[in-house]
Amino acid sequence: MDHRRLYSGAVVMTLRSRLLTLQDIDEHRYFFTVPLYQRLYVWSEDQIDTLLEDVLAAYQQGEEMLYLGTTLVVERESNETGTTFDLIDGQHTLWMMSLVWREQEAMQRFLYHQDSSKGPAKRPRITFAIRQDINTFFAERIEGKESRCVGSPPIEDALATLESFVEAREPGLDLPRFTRFLFEKVKLVLTQVPPHTDLNKLFEVINHRGLQLQHHQILKARLLSWLDTTERQRYALLWEACADMGRYVEKNLKDLTQDNPSFKVSALYEDKAGAEGREDLASAEKVLEALAGPQATAEEDEPLSLAAILEGPTGSRQNKDSAPPAVDDEHYESDEVRSIISFPLLLQHTLRIWLQRQGKADLPRILDKELLRLFDAHFLQEGASGAQVKSFIELLWEIRYCFDQSVIKWVNTGEEERQLICGYGKVQARPAA
Repeated sequence: MDHRRLYSGAVVMTLRSRLLTLQDIDEHRYFFTVPLYQRLYVWSEDQIDTLLEDVLAAYQQGEEMLYLGTTLVVERESNETGTTFDLIDGQHTLWMMSLVWREQEAMQRFLYHQDSSKGPAKRPRITFAIRQDINTFFAERIEGKESRCVGSPPIEDALATLESFVEAREPGLDLPRFTRFLFEKVKLVLTQVPPHTDLNKLFEVINHRGLQLQHHQILKARLLSWLDTTERQRYALLWEACADMGRYVEKNLKDLTQDNPSFKVSALYEDKAGAEGREDLASAEKVLEALAGPQATAEEDEPLSLAAILEGPTGSRQNKDSAPPAVDDEHYESDEVRSIISFPLLLQHTLRIWLQRQGKADLPRILDKELLRLFDAHFLQEGASGAQVKSFIELLWEIRYCFDQSVIKWVNTGEEERQLICGYGKVQARPAA
């Protein structure tokens, strides 16, 4: 269970997130209503094909699980028959997959719930508020009847795409096994906001902060959970500083520690040593030592929750007090950069180096969307330890530093974007007034 808070002015929203399979949703008797203010369905054929190809590839490669995106819900009703949520975002396409493959037992269980003690009635997993024409269309399709969805052509187009995918791409696919994989192995991040939430404010916060939980954020939470609270904050800072590939790592670290005025990024490097790659900024150990002072005096009187981990070190606690921010006595001049690789790919290359140092086999492949599966199989499968997690994050910092120092990247100089190799940090002490 993950508890996160989103802030917008004085408004605080507590979110609960859980990783659930379609089987979990069935067993918990969760049902979903698409509220009137939501668009019915807008996915294109390309988006559906991409989802299907991801699921099919994971199935064919024998993956133990497949992580999909966030499903955002608001709880509306809970009783002995189950729990009903307003479905704000997500899950429509998975449910329509269960409609297309409704002959398969696993898909039937996600498609609808049937209480044998109350007769043959089938309660659809998803219904649409007020749109009775859409509900009738799906009810007839559940019964195997031919019907038209006159009110929403995109739904009919999506169903046609799903129906033709397997026939066109994998005519010999073992549907019973494939649909069991969908039912048992595909995992969603179900993120729940409290009842009676002001939805206008919720959408405002989502648009401002972004809600989608990325795979590297899930990985971060899982790795940091192995550390105790006296270490977690410092290692979270290293991770977060490495994660933003659009700026140099020392700039990220400076921004992340702006509420700790006694920590100075500029103290970690000097020009001559930096030119030779010997500055303290290049050493994760030296950076962690520098962080120990100010972070040790930060609020650590209670354990960090998974929410705090996911929010990052600048999450709810920096909003807790109303004291004005400290004066920034460091000035940073830096161009915006565009990295040649994403952060998930940097993580995977770091894992390759870490595995080589441990005398273990290399990764079989490098792929953005397989981040969690690769770490599950090659780092977490046998059970990680706090020492392993710390050594990995320290290595991540040092590789990211070398990347900033030595790898060509696109740099926006204001007038144009140029390919450059830029040197070490540009944080400078601000001259006295």
